[in-house]
Amino acid sequence: MLVAALETNPSFAVAYSAARTVGRAGGEITFARPFSRARLLGGNFIPLHAALFSRELARACTFDESLDLYEDWDFLLQLAAKSDFLFVPRVTAFYRAQGQSGVGAAAERVERGPAWQAVHRKWQTQTVPGWDFRAAEELARMDAELDRREQELDLWRRRLAKTEAELAWLKGSRVWRYTALPRALWRKLRGRKGSPVVDDGRPPQEWQPSPGLPLISVILPVYQIADRPHLLREAIESVGKQEYPDVELIVVDDGSSDSSFDLAAALCRELLVPARVLKKGNGGQSSARNLGVRHALGEWVAFLDQDDAYHPNRFSAVVKKLSPNVALVYTDLDTMGLDGLPLWQRIHQLHGCGGTHPICCLEDAVTGDVFVVPGVMTVRRELFLEIGGFDERLSGYEDDDLFVRLLNRGEIQYVPRPTLRWRMHAESASQSERMVKSRMLYWEKLERLLSELGKHSLLRRVRRRFLREFCRQALWALKDANQVFDANYRGLKEALKRVYWHQGLAVWLTWMPLFVLARHFSWVRALIRTPRADWRRD
Repeated sequence: MLVAALETNPSFAVAYSAARTVGRAGGEITFARPFSRARLLGGNFIPLHAALFSRELARACTFDESLDLYEDWDFLLQLAAKSDFLFVPRVTAFYRAQGQSGVGAAAERVERGPAWQAVHRKWQTQTVPGWDFRAAEELARMDAELDRREQELDLWRRRLAKTEAELAWLKGSRVWRYTALPRALWRKLRGRKGSPVVDDGRPPQEWQPSPGLPLISVILPVYQIADRPHLLREAIESVGKQEYPDVELIVVDDGSSDSSFDLAAALCRELLVPARVLKKGNGGQSSARNLGVRHALGEWVAFLDQDDAYHPNRFSAVVKKLSPNVALVYTDLDTMGLDGLPLWQRIHQLHGCGGTHPICCLEDAVTGDVFVVPGVMTVRRELFLEIGGFDERLSGYEDDDLFVRLLNRGEIQYVPRPTLRWRMHAESASQSERMVKSRMLYWEKLERLLSELGKHSLLRRVRRRFLREFCRQALWALKDANQVFDANYRGLKEALKRVYWHQGLAVWLTWMPLFVLARHFSWVRALIRTPRADWRRD
């Protein structure tokens, strides 16, 4: 095929085809990029065995024996300096992906490893007419993003195929046929009681800017992010790509000791996102958010963490809910992993996180985690400052605490559409001593609030909630028996003192003996298989 292509196009001396990976855990990837010298300068995207070139041209080029990696990329650059490449969009070669592979947009060139730098320095010294390294860098970045999006799309296609197969099996089963009448009755009864707010799945109407739009200020706290610039880039870029036009960005560096401040300012300039970048002493994420709100000019404020990203409809989806009697508007959200690939979509509507939304009563807000993270909140700035903003003593549960304090200060509106991509980390956010202290402090605040309101039955339910949380968190930290376990153990004992004896009896008879033994005997901890920590707090 490649020989026929070269014979048909004699002006080309090199031809290459598409190639497909095999043996890759994350699924197949097809390398099928049209030829561009700028693209090849940014990184190798052509497996060498997918290319065909004339013997005369090959004699004029040599493999650099000083390179242990990317010698094929260097060889292809030599060929590209002498001839254009003809691309044949058919898979004629397969590529076995290895851990140290240097081919592909997601390979080491994204990490800018030593081997990549060696080839790049070599060719920067070459004088080849028409070669633009700045354009190559930008194209390489765009290719990496495109590869990530293609992997994400491929993942969703596989998930969709699996779900459709399971659904087809279920609808063809006897159980589905036998339960048709009960399901119809349940739908009828549920319709009478009223269903929770759900997204009808219809695409949102295109946002049409109009005069008098409220300015929305986005507060983005950063801390020690200089070693992960791609995360901050994605966050800032998501603000710049909003459909809603009247948005200002305020970046607050919370006393980073690295170059996070300079990185944030440089990214805002590069991405052409109008922003103010502030710097303060280290005081925690809540204090950084509060400082940003005090400097904000908008009537409404929103928040974004340095490793999360907005959907383009973040503000166009909520602006119609913003009215003088509204205190807070919040939305559904999606989650993603550290690699940016999706994990759970619409966690309120499809996974039941936080119960039934919207949450508009105190009972629903204090008896469980509401799952209203700061990234989906749009709060009236004046009211935020009036109630004191985020509690700076909390480094966890500060979002729940703010939500509870806003409940009786105005209407709570909900948009059942995801507007945030919330990045989940491998380690549980609740597995830290600071989180345990924040849990204790938040619990004490709820105790005082409910006692003042005289809601004693609700207070007992809150105590049972924290009994469960401390017990579960102590079990997760049991194997290490470290300070996190000790802090949860103390919280668990305090919770047992406050609940009725029969409510804590099961814990006293089952978990407490295990916790006591594990604290004092290492061989007990060695026998324990700690359960996988869930990302849900409750």
